[in-house]
Amino acid sequence: MAAAELVDAAPRRARVRPAPDWPKPLVAAVKAVGGLAALAGAAFGPPTYQCRQMQEAGQFYYGDTLRACVRARVAERYATAEVFLARTLAPR
Repeated sequence: MAAAELVDAAPRRARVRPAPDWPKPLVAAVKAVGGLAALAGAAFGPPTYQCRQMQEAGQFYYGDTLRACVRARVAERYATAEVFLARTLAPR
């Protein structure tokens, strides 16, 4: 009987696919559109959610609409951000 020989094989390396070579203007456009979409979502998302909750709870006054509520809440957020930036960037 012959003894079995144990041989350590070198571990196989995982194949790494190279990243696709996308055109740079396309990448820049996708980043810009994505950034604008994120900014719009941050500006309009919470006020819209809050107004929908108010509407479902029946907390609107007579004649109020969802659009008017969202517009008012976005204006409040804008004013708050404007005051914050004015305080933060004001020279001391």
